[in-house]
Amino acid sequence: MTAKIAKDENFNTIGMLVTEGNERLFAWGVNPDVNFNYVKVVKMSVTELLKLKRIQDEIRLNENFVSEFFDVCIKNDCLKKDKNGESVGVKFTKQDENVTMLKAQLARIMQDYK
Repeated sequence: MTAKIAKDENFNTIGMLVTEGNERLFAWGVNPDVNFNYVKVVKMSVTELLKLKRIQDEIRLNENFVSEFFDVCIKNDCLKKDKNGESVGVKFTKQDENVTMLKAQLARIMQDYK
């Protein structure tokens, strides 16, 4: 399994593509393209790949939570109404904070790839 890592002019990691043969297993950031970026190819272990995929999946889960929540509420007509019959707002601070934290964690991990 190989990882193509895209670096910017300051050699910060800005993208990664992990493949096995012709199969795309993981992608993050910009597409590593030698015409536009510095690209390094490294071997990646299954453990490393699974860690990256777990974080990416958690980000998607938290990002999709809001729409899934409202889909259920609308389907079951369970949104709280105010005295004028308007739906009351709902805050998703925990999900927003989780997404921010997970994206920062993934970015830190990406910067460790040299």
